Amino acid sequence: MSGPKQAIRYCQATNGMSIAWSSRGSGPALVLCSMVWNVEREFGPNCAFPLWAEIAEARRLVMYDGLGSGLSDRSFEDISIENSVADLAAVVDAAGLEKFAICSSCMGAQAAISYAAAHPDRVEKMVLIGGFSRGLMHRQPTAKQIAQRELMLEALEIGWDDPIPAFRLLDQLSAFPQATLEEQLRMTEMLQSTTSGRNTVKYFRAQSETDVSSQARHVQCPTLIAHARESARIPFDEGCRLAGLIPNAQFLPLDGKDTVPTPSNPAFRVVVDATRAFLQEGDLGSAGNGLGVHLTPREGEVLELMAQGLDNLQIAAHLGLSEKTVRNHITPIFDKLSVDNRGRAIVKAREAGLGLRRA
Repeated sequence: MSGPKQAIRYCQATNGMSIAWSSRGSGPALVLCSMVWNVEREFGPNCAFPLWAEIAEARRLVMYDGLGSGLSDRSFEDISIENSVADLAAVVDAAGLEKFAICSSCMGAQAAISYAAAHPDRVEKMVLIGGFSRGLMHRQPTAKQIAQRELMLEALEIGWDDPIPAFRLLDQLSAFPQATLEEQLRMTEMLQSTTSGRNTVKYFRAQSETDVSSQARHVQCPTLIAHARESARIPFDEGCRLAGLIPNAQFLPLDGKDTVPTPSNPAFRVVVDATRAFLQEGDLGSAGNGLGVHLTPREGEVLELMAQGLDNLQIAAHLGLSEKTVRNHITPIFDKLSVDNRGRAIVKAREAGLGLRRA
């Protein structure tokens, strides 16, 4: 988990509440879509979900805490897939991302699918690991399945805050039965610190009562779907069904039972390698800009004008943008160049040959 330090920032959701988001590394943007997260806990030796950092090597990884979780506004309780899509939209706009790839798992797959279908001009690729389009209540569940779900949700809400993680482990055992006990305990501790038991139940209900199959049919970007053959949480048939709904999707069957493979699972390395290869197809890397980092076309234009000595208002007028949009582009430029102010960014840009048309 070594590497560049992540920068945590805030943006506003459409309802005015605060969403925490982070940016780490440089290269083509990869956004993790999840309903519940904790960007503060994502990196380091005790990281609960190291898969995303492994996949995002040589990329700019953008993550965020959905409303009601992590460092975002915890008072939010109107949990829904629609609001999760709105969270994602607010973050990518704040990060100044014009085009990017999305990576998601069961917890955020429905939101990722919905956003990709609605914004084909912005989502370049999508990776779904253990994902699904229709929740349990849209799969004609048996009476036993419904009873099991209700018992699980009741146990989570009642026992979420207990110092002994017995009730929280029930959830992890169904999602990650092959993970080591250490991995399961690390995940329960991370999740407990991320949100409340009440909101956790709402997340599960929102997913189980939502069906985005119609949206999946309208996804236009290249999509990779990886799914465990023996997954207890999300049946393998649901992964196959999703691959059939998304046009020309690539399907990667995984051996094992974990919804998302942990490092102790042999499928972990299979997913990392396959996802990296998928994302690198057609990747332009540093785009020959002389900076050694990947900039979007718009970021390149903004940096060029910065190097010419224009201020934000002048850049906005030159490009036909709002001043706020220019500021949103400058933030990721600083991150990618590993600088903390405008002066240092201009120095790096001019050293790379930018700004030569300045007066």
